[in-house]
Amino acid sequence: MQRVLNQLLHFFDSLKRGIYILLSNLLEKAAFFLIFLFIARLFPKDVFGLISASFAFANILASIFEGGLNFYFQRESAVDNPNLKTELNNGFNLRLLLFIPYVAISSLYFFITGNAFFLTSFFIAIAVFTFSVNNLFNSVLFGKNEYKTSFIFLLISRSLLVMIIICKTYFNAGIEIIALIFALSGIVHTGLLFRDLHNKQLSPHIGAVDTSVIRRILISALPMGVGMIMVWIYDRVDVILIRNYMDYSSVAIYAVAYSLFKLPQSFANFLLTPLFSEMSVLFREKGFLPIRFVKNKAITLLLFTIPSVFLLYYLSSFIITNLYSINYLDSVPILQLLALCIPGLLLNNFTGTTLNSCRKERTVSISVMWAAVVNIGLNIYLIPLLGLTGAAIASIITEYFSFLYQFICILRYRLFKDIHDNNNNVRNLAV
Repeated sequence: MQRVLNQLLHFFDSLKRGIYILLSNLLEKAAFFLIFLFIARLFPKDVFGLISASFAFANILASIFEGGLNFYFQRESAVDNPNLKTELNNGFNLRLLLFIPYVAISSLYFFITGNAFFLTSFFIAIAVFTFSVNNLFNSVLFGKNEYKTSFIFLLISRSLLVMIIICKTYFNAGIEIIALIFALSGIVHTGLLFRDLHNKQLSPHIGAVDTSVIRRILISALPMGVGMIMVWIYDRVDVILIRNYMDYSSVAIYAVAYSLFKLPQSFANFLLTPLFSEMSVLFREKGFLPIRFVKNKAITLLLFTIPSVFLLYYLSSFIITNLYSINYLDSVPILQLLALCIPGLLLNNFTGTTLNSCRKERTVSISVMWAAVVNIGLNIYLIPLLGLTGAAIASIITEYFSFLYQFICILRYRLFKDIHDNNNNVRNLAV
């Protein structure tokens, strides 16, 4: 009984320390969830499917150009890197340079695929790139545990998204205006973050990129970046393939189920985001992670995970029909399948966070690279065979594969150690 009580106390302590992370993720997810819900209910299925596919492609492309810098600057900000200002300035200018190929590739893709709403997709691409820059700046706040400040800035910027509902309701705005407001919300967020960095004397300025500085950063950041690219690919490639094999209406049905399935991940970030900073500092000081610390965090995550599975599985029909209407009833069996994937998804995020904080970025990159290969292969095989059910099965197999691969690597590297209170002996738990 005492052990259960202690674990619950640890859960609420983690929740208290990560409350602004939780609020930020709730705000971000709620804002986009409600806007996408609004679009799904008021626009035809194929338009909603096109919006979902455009966001999927833009996010994959943006992740390719991020290069792992967001993770790098959160970690270096957490450990008070004396060269942070210089490195952040170079990282920002590199991101600006990559804007040109990003826009060119996005435009070419939307043109080649015969996109009937080219301007809408273009504005979405601009919005996603802006969000990417904001994540770069925000990583400094996360590294310094300034989660409250980050939340306030996000609250201000995302409140602009309410304009979408106002514009559509009172001015009957088209889908292009709605996409433009996404971009404007991101630009406002950029301004707020930039001002905060200026107050910290960390604000970057537009200028040339110092190749020697960038090379040093990328040696550490790129492995994390490659890992993030692969995550985005296997997280979004199913939408792209569904669009190629089926149609935009099928994309819409799958996107509804997938967006609900991803909700627990957003909420769980109240633990995972600050955990990356905590683990980075612990590993730098000790050279390992205390097993008791890791165990408490893992149990806390599972306490959140299990109710999420039951909620989404057994209430899937009620949730979808009441939120999205009867038109999306076909999303119910897809959501029920994806609900079984939630433990693998969150545990996979936990092991990835652990490896990255212990500077095993290359291992994470290799694991998610294999996961992407598995996911793409399964989707190519299963979607023509089973349709949307095949895409859901591919996601389930991929998440558990990635978790098991990373967990085995953690044991092999002996990253967890048990410190006995009675003496200074350390016993490796890995075999």
